[in-house]
Amino acid sequence: MSLTFNQFQVELRRRGIKEQEAYLFTLIYERLIETEKLVMMNAHVLEELTNSVASFVQISEGMQKELRLVRRGGVPDGVDVESVAWDKKLDDE
Repeated sequence: MSLTFNQFQVELRRRGIKEQEAYLFTLIYERLIETEKLVMMNAHVLEELTNSVASFVQISEGMQKELRLVRRGGVPDGVDVESVAWDKKLDDE
């Protein structure tokens, strides 16, 4: 459970913590809040970076499929059957 700044100050007074010590605890509390914000911001940036890399991978896979298609001369995946007339006579005849 996270305390707000005011709740934290009330807890310090309720526990009878001296003024100088309360000041130091307050500084630590403020640094922890700032650190939490930075960690959350870094997590968001990391999530965005991960999404960008995933998009790049999808684009790369799509380009590889297109390049395979171009290398095959536009023939799609699968079995290709082509009828060819017999122009040559068989040697057996």
